[in-house]
Amino acid sequence: MEKKLRGEEKLRRVVRELYPDIEFEGEAREWSRMFLDQKLEIATVGEYLKVLEVVMELEELGERVYSYLSGRLTGEGKFLMLELAGLSRSNYVTLKEEYEKVKAIESDFFLFQASPFRVGYSVREFGS
Repeated sequence: MEKKLRGEEKLRRVVRELYPDIEFEGEAREWSRMFLDQKLEIATVGEYLKVLEVVMELEELGERVYSYLSGRLTGEGKFLMLELAGLSRSNYVTLKEEYEKVKAIESDFFLFQASPFRVGYSVREFGS
């Protein structure tokens, strides 16, 4: 968490460099805490997959934004943007792997649901 907050402060310095007149609302800790304090209730595999899809889109967007900003900056700002773009790409890959695993499990589950064993047949009846 502290590493995330230090990164956020570096990001704020870069934003101030690009837009000197910008004013930030609240402290970095308050902004991060807003997400940590939320309780997510995901009831189905489909809902979980949807969350993963949205987060993957956000990581792709983050990578594009950071890459764009790296082209407009020099020095520490450029390095930070390139680092964040790489982190977003890495997060995307991890999320995609998770998505594909869950999707495969979901598909296997539905195949199992449709099998004769779930419809009330016994193994003996199915084999005869």
